[in-house]
Amino acid sequence: MKWRARGGENDGPSLSVSSSSIAGHNIQVGSADDVNITVYDRSDGRSRLTDISREEASEMIARELDARRRILRSVPGLTDEQVSSTYDIEPELPERLQNAEAGTFIILSGGLGSGKSDMAARWLMNRVHEFSACATSAWPLWINARDVRSSLEEEIVSRIDVEVLRELGVSIVVDGIDERATNNASLIEECGLFVAKWNNSQILATSRPDIPARFTNIVEAPEWDDESAAELIRKVSGAHSIHLSTWPSQMQELVRRPLFALLAGSAYQTDERVPRTTVALLDHCVTQALIRQKEDWEECAPVLRRLAVSSVNEQRPIKLVELGGAELRSSLLRSRFVNITNSGVRFSLPVFEQWFAAQSLLLDEIPVRETMENLGTFARWRYVLALAVSSGTERQSSAILRTLTEWNVGAASWLVKTSVASSLGTSRETEPELPSWKEVGKSIHTISNTWSSALGQAAPLAFPVDASESIERHWTLGIAVEEDGCTINYTWERRGRIDAEVAHITRFPPASTSIFPYSFSRISGNQNWVWHWTQHRAKERLAKSIAHMLHLRCPAGSVVEKEHVWFVVCSLMGSSRFDTLEFRVDSILAKIAQLKAQVRDIDGPVDNYAFKLGGREVTKLDLALTLEYIENHDSDRISPVWPGADILEPQGGWVWDFYSPARLTQLVTAVYEGALEAYLEITKSFFSRFGFSLSRAAAMPATLTGKLALSAPEKRIHPVLSYRLVPKVDVDHSRNSVEIVLAGEGEETWQSFDSYRRQLDRHYRDNPDRSAFPDYSWTSTALSVWGPRPATKIALQWLWQDLSALGWLPQLRPHDVLSRS
Repeated sequence: MKWRARGGENDGPSLSVSSSSIAGHNIQVGSADDVNITVYDRSDGRSRLTDISREEASEMIARELDARRRILRSVPGLTDEQVSSTYDIEPELPERLQNAEAGTFIILSGGLGSGKSDMAARWLMNRVHEFSACATSAWPLWINARDVRSSLEEEIVSRIDVEVLRELGVSIVVDGIDERATNNASLIEECGLFVAKWNNSQILATSRPDIPARFTNIVEAPEWDDESAAELIRKVSGAHSIHLSTWPSQMQELVRRPLFALLAGSAYQTDERVPRTTVALLDHCVTQALIRQKEDWEECAPVLRRLAVSSVNEQRPIKLVELGGAELRSSLLRSRFVNITNSGVRFSLPVFEQWFAAQSLLLDEIPVRETMENLGTFARWRYVLALAVSSGTERQSSAILRTLTEWNVGAASWLVKTSVASSLGTSRETEPELPSWKEVGKSIHTISNTWSSALGQAAPLAFPVDASESIERHWTLGIAVEEDGCTINYTWERRGRIDAEVAHITRFPPASTSIFPYSFSRISGNQNWVWHWTQHRAKERLAKSIAHMLHLRCPAGSVVEKEHVWFVVCSLMGSSRFDTLEFRVDSILAKIAQLKAQVRDIDGPVDNYAFKLGGREVTKLDLALTLEYIENHDSDRISPVWPGADILEPQGGWVWDFYSPARLTQLVTAVYEGALEAYLEITKSFFSRFGFSLSRAAAMPATLTGKLALSAPEKRIHPVLSYRLVPKVDVDHSRNSVEIVLAGEGEETWQSFDSYRRQLDRHYRDNPDRSAFPDYSWTSTALSVWGPRPATKIALQWLWQDLSALGWLPQLRPHDVLSRS
């Protein structure tokens, strides 16, 4: 069947499209002067791939992969011949991909434009060649992650006969896991389960680096070397030579990603002044491609923006009729941004969908608040918002970030980490140079106040404010910009000596008024650098203070308070043994009186005085809290919070040898029940504004289900606990609970995802507000339930991981959290 549209003499490029069906796949070939592209899609009633011969299948899959690679390299402004000329520039696949064996699941991870999908297509083409040459080779298959509507295995079985799957297996690419708005972590788990079940199969998945699951086999997509990048640009642009050493450093780094090398070549062929940044290069090429459509472009651009908004919202191809009808087909195909298949219109690359949707936000065609109905909506729009923040003006970007911060500080911090702190956020065309000290200071002051207000009760942990104060009203920022225009000197001091939001630093402020030390910092090249800079400074302060302030605000009678008092009492009484039974209150009071007497002999201020007690520190405030706890509890003794040892003379000398298996299981269950309670106490007391952007909070109420593995005493192997959080989907208003059992000798302790998949998927499907930052992880850890504060330590480790994922804390190291407990 042929369909042809040709305008008059001055109507611009002509378009022709042919359509046919090959083995149940709908093939459309369109050409419009410099456009000649093949796209494909399966029809709704298609039979399985294994219903045709291996020869037919290998030829068809090879054609599909060739078409797909052509699409991936067909950036705006390139002809079909230019695209074909780039095929011989292909750096070697990473060795781990080349040598991947059956039963393996690998994630190929790379940033925007790193060529990971193209690399995956080459990997699968190698599998096609093996499939064609050997009758016992696995069947090759390509799956778009967005197209998996039920389960991965159901999707595969709909295309490959089960008997073939059992006998030969499959080699699969699952492309664009990060493009799924929700449950992408679930899909990662499913990939691992599939190759475990069908161990003659292998899976290669692609994703951006923000992979929402732990313990995955990750291969980084390698950057191209300068020689390959320059050769790619030269072939595309037609230039005789390209000297990357003369280009700005950020562009030299950028074009090592093949998408941006292609975009740079497209831009260079029309203007040797190639834009210098990620966003500027993308803006230039998209705009020039639209303008080349002449009279069509003003009509086509709004349609592409509508298509992008619908695609993001619906997460599916959009029917032509929904966009305005078949008459739009020619201008859409001519745009080079989309593919038209029997299932609808979709963008050829996710970045184009995100760019046009971002333009809709910046042009106010869709209100920013519509992307924030809940965290599920935010999940669909997160990468669009990141591109909008990176490509908008400073005023537009700050407006988006401020609105998002006021709505959910966790979502806002993820966006700052992704759009401002990453290479995507490098949007300045020239080297950064700060404006006047007054402008810089005002911006830092205002944005610090925005962060601080959004943090709520957690603000004192990260900024120089009390919970009832605001930076805006109570603090002055002293600042100066160095002569190089790229460095600032700054400090905070209380209002009073200077009654202004911002003051110019001419000398060091008095030590008694300064909370932050006098310091300096260089800025990044991003126009929104203040957002990242202020958060980074807050992160540094939060990391130092969080472990030492939890007990100050958690409610009376909480797990955090009980454990802290026991920690103080053990420190006062000089006990560091795990099996301490109890202490008499009169002995504790006598020790406190003795310490107070020592303080009276000290000259000078003692507000921050800390008693050094055997490697531990006890402050005056700790003593006051302990006295208050004793007054509120009518008892003559203070006992340990958790069950104690039950074996007085064990065979071995390790701490766990003092516990019978039953008592150890009781202890572990009690401590992890306390940890779940402490996690909720801390998040409610300090981090309630983060809502369900905290992954473990999004999973609750849940059952912590786990297995405890013990070794024979003579082996002296540390006990290991493996566990995961399983949301409670059938119980309303339920509390968290713990189910820990002893593993049998030699029994696997890993927590099978398949056993809990229904609860996990249903929980996030039925609660879209919890689906943006899901927790599908399972943990295997050496048992650590001894010491005065084990539940608080575990809860803080969980919270640290959640906040670290959002950019509010550095990566966790075990000794960072309550290290002295």
